[in-house]
This record gives sequence, structure tokens and C-alpha cells, in this order.
Amino acid sequence: MQPPSNVPSISLDEARAWAAVWQRAAPLIDAERLERTRRTSLAGALVALEDAFEAALACHVASSTSGLVEQQRRFARLR
Repeated sequence: MQPPSNVPSISLDEARAWAAVWQRAAPLIDAERLERTRRTSLAGALVALEDAFEAALACHVASSTSGLVEQQRRFARLR
């Protein structure tokens, strides 16, 4: 299988060097993500997501059922 034409070819040494860089960077990136998560307030996150939530509610048509009947119908077909 050929890689896509827009993916540059790299040597094995270059691939190993790239992997080593990311291996060293991974703990730093994880620490940054964890620190940002700790600094984020729940209230701030809710405010930031409020418009997206309201838009989703406006676009979603509420179902008249829970979907349980349809789920059971699909399970029955699998038997």
C-alpha cells in the first residue's frame, strides 16, 4: 500500500528522531493539559459552552419515544 502523495517520505533515522522528540514532549504536553484542566472552572466552561448547547437544542427535534422499542427491534433482527 502506497502512502498518500502529500505525505513526505522520511528515512528511518528521521522517523526515529521524530519519535524521540515526541516521546520527550509527551510528558510536557500532558502536564500542560492537566494544568489547564485544573485551572478551568466548571462555571466558566458552562458559560463558554452555553451558546453551543442552545444551538444544539434549537436544531434537535425531540423524540416522542425513548428509543427502547427500536433498540429491541434491532436486537431481535440479530438473533
